[in-house]
Amino acid sequence: MTIKINGTNTVANPSITGTDTDTGLVYGTGEVSVVTDGTERLKVDSSGKVGIGTSSPIGKLTIADTTANTIWMTGRSADDTSSISFRNNADSAYIARIAADNSGALQFRGASSEAMRIDSSGRLLVGTSSNTDDYRFQLASSSYKGALFTRHGSDGVEVALGSARGTQGSKTALNNNDYGGLVTFKGYDGSNYQRLAWIGGVCDGQSPASGDSPGRLVFSTTADGASSPTERMRINSAGNILFNFNGSTATGASFFADGTAASPGLGFWADGSSDTGIFRPGSNILGFTTGATEAMRIDSSGRVGIGTSSPSQKLHVVASSGVNNCVRAELSGTATYQTDAGYFVNTDTGTGSARGIYTSGTDFGVYSNSGVNFFGGNVGIGNLTPGHALEVHDASSGVIVAKQTTNNGGFNTFVGEDSSGNTKFYVTHNGRVGASGGIIFGSDTAAANALDDYEEGTWIPGLYVNSGTHPTLTITSNYSSYTKVGKLVTFSADFVATISSVGSGSGLRISLPFVPSVSVGRTVYSGGPQGRASTGLTLPSYEMSWFYYTDGARLYQESANGVETNLSPSYINSGGGKRFNIGGFYYVD
Repeated sequence: MTIKINGTNTVANPSITGTDTDTGLVYGTGEVSVVTDGTERLKVDSSGKVGIGTSSPIGKLTIADTTANTIWMTGRSADDTSSISFRNNADSAYIARIAADNSGALQFRGASSEAMRIDSSGRLLVGTSSNTDDYRFQLASSSYKGALFTRHGSDGVEVALGSARGTQGSKTALNNNDYGGLVTFKGYDGSNYQRLAWIGGVCDGQSPASGDSPGRLVFSTTADGASSPTERMRINSAGNILFNFNGSTATGASFFADGTAASPGLGFWADGSSDTGIFRPGSNILGFTTGATEAMRIDSSGRVGIGTSSPSQKLHVVASSGVNNCVRAELSGTATYQTDAGYFVNTDTGTGSARGIYTSGTDFGVYSNSGVNFFGGNVGIGNLTPGHALEVHDASSGVIVAKQTTNNGGFNTFVGEDSSGNTKFYVTHNGRVGASGGIIFGSDTAAANALDDYEEGTWIPGLYVNSGTHPTLTITSNYSSYTKVGKLVTFSADFVATISSVGSGSGLRISLPFVPSVSVGRTVYSGGPQGRASTGLTLPSYEMSWFYYTDGARLYQESANGVETNLSPSYINSGGGKRFNIGGFYYVD
């Protein structure tokens, strides 16, 4: 072919051509272009940059084309692999290579091994050439940490996970409870990667809408023996945190570090510090702290201590010196308690009455629906200002009731003692009343007028002579009894007397249960001292009377003409045993 150097040095007529005058080289100032068919195809500019399809290259090689196949490479015959290789400056070693194999994958290789590929399905595989679980991006490494995303700016780097219903070309909104994205953690079981846990972003309460897309974070873990994770915690769209509860059922328990009073295991940060919350002081003990100081604890026995770390009762409250209101319980409303050192108050706003316990100065009180019980040196029940050691006011019956809950009698329900501890007054459970100083009736307080004795009982009368030798006798069938009220004795002598030796005495008398008064001896009391003596069932032919003496009751017989004579001991001896039935009353000193 003839080479011509006679063109006009234009694209249409290059300066150096062959037979075809519009194909050749065009020279410019410090540049040269390759022209075919009247069109510039390649240019080398004055800086040595090469442009293909462009007259203004911006790099050492710039290729521009309006068709899809800008660079076409044919694979080698052995494996249909075609590649672009990068070598060092000395052309002595490979630096990197980009290759396309016959599987349709595009490989990115380093100096000696593959670093990344895009497989025929469009998956980006970094550090591995094998697909796992069909993720579009897969990263594997035995020596590197994984991935780092860095943004240089105050707003930080953003890694976004997004989901939509519909198709990629025709997306639609998610529904309530649809997942917007998941971060899944997996573990290899020897043959497959199994889900260990995941964190998901979920539509919460409604479908996303323009400017209103409430969501929640869900934290799930896989239980032993399970094949998929179970929700353990969620943060809902309102910012509430639900531990081991998915909104309807419990899914486990929550555990926290022990912590201390200054740094509790479960703390609250609203006051800008971590020294308020709940901690575990010891085995099976729960402590509550405020401002780094323990305020309350529940010990291993279930005892609650407030102001003490060693409660001895179910509720043990200790107030620091100078701290008022040791214990207080109050409903809404205005209570009628005074400024106090410690109290329980339950205010009934409907009726305006207060019920509870309070203290005021040195006084102590108990409020109730029926009145106020007040303790201020004196004790008042139903009376706010008692004027006595114990003062009880009540409009109903049974103002004071005392009940013995064990045994049925003989125990003192109430006892009054003097300053030396001696019992002066008592009431027993079976209704007996005892008063060592006597009982006063009405307003008469004279000691001489006090009823200081009452007694009921039985006695065995004796038969004696007024003078001489007493007879020997036996008393049988005795039914004698007496009642003593103060100085007055009322008696009934009912017995049978059998004599075995009359003796040598004269007169006859019976012994009484108490010694008669000296001042009223030998006096007959009208209507009282009379009786009968009988033998068997036969009444005697005379009346029998008696008089008081200090040595007993002397017996007389009264004849039909009204003459009284001493009853002789021979009366008892004659006709066998005699039955005596004598009654009356007398006084004692």
